Amino acid sequence: MLYTFGSNQGGKLGIKDVSLTSAKAPTLVEDLVFGFDMSGNQINRIQEVCCANSFTMAATQDGGVYTWGTNLYGALGLGKETTAVQKPTLIQSLAQQQVHIVKISGKFQHSIYLDSNGNVFMSGKGDKGQLGFDPQKYQCSNLYAPTHIDSFGEQIMDVQAGKDFSLVLTSTEEVLACGLNHQG
Repeated sequence: MLYTFGSNQGGKLGIKDVSLTSAKAPTLVEDLVFGFDMSGNQINRIQEVCCANSFTMAATQDGGVYTWGTNLYGALGLGKETTAVQKPTLIQSLAQQQVHIVKISGKFQHSIYLDSNGNVFMSGKGDKGQLGFDPQKYQCSNLYAPTHIDSFGEQIMDVQAGKDFSLVLTSTEEVLACGLNHQG
């Protein structure tokens, strides 16, 4: 079972009592109780959790990804129309593509998803190149749904989001970086 505590700004704790501004003790995220979610979708155990600045993500053993909190620049991967969600919500676009996510990472305003085949998907703010493509070349900087990023050129084994940058580990054990190199 998943428990959260701390600031609930933007609903990032995913708890039932949305009027709480914070939880000082671990509080059950009831919408992710093992078995079935509140919509009747079968889910498996949570394999990974990621706590970002204004949102939270959880990946399940069956490859699904749930996000909740503030959707700044599309960081939740739930589309442009969604501004915030206060309960865990399945990223339908990944489920519809039958992508099996094995690793998640989110930081400030972007998210990275790694599938079981070593493919990388990203969503969120990309104005500094942190989404793995040149925003000026494509005349967009934000991705509001997880989008396959193929600019790394080989199979990826691990991913990590930082503030305005991303790191990927390749199958040849190279670490590739994209985004802001302000302090590196």
